[in-house]
Amino acid sequence: MPQSPLWSDNLEVTASALKLREAPRLDAAVLSVLPQGAAVENLSRQDQPPVWDVIDGKSAYWVRVGYQGQTGYAFGAYLKADFYLFYENTIVAELPNVKNWYALYKTPEGDELRKTTVFTKLDSVEITGGLEPILHAGATGSTFVIGTDRELKTGIVGDYYLRHDQWGEEIDFHYELNPGANVLLTSFHAPLRHSDHFVAVLGTGSYELSTGLLEKRDLKIWAALKSESGNNFLTKQDLSAFFNPRDESALLKWWGDLDGDGKPDVLIGRCAFGEGGCTDYLFLSSNARTGELLRLAAAYYWGMGC
Repeated sequence: MPQSPLWSDNLEVTASALKLREAPRLDAAVLSVLPQGAAVENLSRQDQPPVWDVIDGKSAYWVRVGYQGQTGYAFGAYLKADFYLFYENTIVAELPNVKNWYALYKTPEGDELRKTTVFTKLDSVEITGGLEPILHAGATGSTFVIGTDRELKTGIVGDYYLRHDQWGEEIDFHYELNPGANVLLTSFHAPLRHSDHFVAVLGTGSYELSTGLLEKRDLKIWAALKSESGNNFLTKQDLSAFFNPRDESALLKWWGDLDGDGKPDVLIGRCAFGEGGCTDYLFLSSNARTGELLRLAAAYYWGMGC
């Protein structure tokens, strides 16, 4: 499924004029007209589920936005986000117009971020039964692909030692963030160390017996900062507000220093009950606000048939 700037905090209007509508549909009343380059606030993360639409051959979500005291819906195909998360060999109907493309690759030294070029190529897709535009990067085999206007520092951004055992064999780096999970983001790689503090990703909640099942209840994912010399959390942040509230599972799929600020960034995958798909959420430390450790920068939805 094509991606949309649905999860970015701040968005920019790319159309020469974009109508702000009362509801997420083309025939809804027009509240205002947003000029090209206008900065709008994304308010859509609390809308469940978001509305997907195809207008003039462009497919995207409707995004609830705030602009100069007004709140309404704008079509996401004409809104630009700060960060986009993609994967090779997935369907991408339209690539966003961004200044820079980067891809992450596994190397013997660590996870390396490289500047790249991307393109789409029509290929047959079994699940749709037709030709679809498939994303390709300059060199194949990337872990994920990033599109952004930001200039990111290329080089080693993730730790080789966390991906391999003592004999150099690659291990499965997917930590389940169930209730009671506590994953310290520690590193042998100097740029990834957070001074004399530890950053952790934790899962809280409970398990309860239902009819023949062990059910997970009140699952929350936290980021926390702890001093090496003490036991108390210096900062703790509940990340749950950024996720779909119906998500019932969570995996820490990757962590490193993607934005180059010397603090951990994380990629968390979560799956929602009854929606037939999962979403990968990319959190960056450089996006964090006062009192936060991380803030959502981009997301990728793995829907059925996508």
